Amino acid sequence: MKVIFFAAHPDDLDFNCSGTIRRHLHFKDEVHQVYMTSGDLGWLNYGWGRKALGIKREREAIQAGKVLGVKKENIHFLRFPDGALKYNKKTVTAAYEIMESISPDRVYSPENRMYLSAYKHDDHIAAGMCVEEAVKHLAKKPVLLVYHSYIPNFFIDVSNFYTRESLKMHETQQIMLKPGKILHLLMAVYFGCKTKTRRAEAYRKVNY
Repeated sequence: MKVIFFAAHPDDLDFNCSGTIRRHLHFKDEVHQVYMTSGDLGWLNYGWGRKALGIKREREAIQAGKVLGVKKENIHFLRFPDGALKYNKKTVTAAYEIMESISPDRVYSPENRMYLSAYKHDDHIAAGMCVEEAVKHLAKKPVLLVYHSYIPNFFIDVSNFYTRESLKMHETQQIMLKPGKILHLLMAVYFGCKTKTRRAEAYRKVNY
């Protein structure tokens, strides 16, 4: 199976999908990560400046991917502006082209409807909209699953694959991610209880 995980920013996948990524890799699936922006605006830039911070956060994403087991050559950066990601022909085309080249069986992306998003961020919504629109134009239609949705209907057992280790690689975001690790665990336990497993990650399966 070929799988693509799309995200707006470099730390999004480690917070929402790390167990799912490890599960796919365990079963020898080909896993790609696609970041629509390089996170150059950042939570705090510590005086780096946007260009330098973008470079730093890309390196953090690569290191986080390495912790999970994702090959460096399978981590892609589209480098649209952080904080200003738009749903338009250019961004949809970029998502389409990378999916067309990989021909995935399954695609993961952020929730694309603001009223359903558990993390109401314009970049996340735009990224999700771009991916869903691009999927509609593919000759081979993959399964599309969106994360941080208020109405998940597709749960993945990550009991043997749960980890927070990759979150540590995002050094520039630790002020936010350190307390976020507690929420990360609580979500996994909660969704695990709903599915009668120890840990689970939740998605909304998109019908298109």
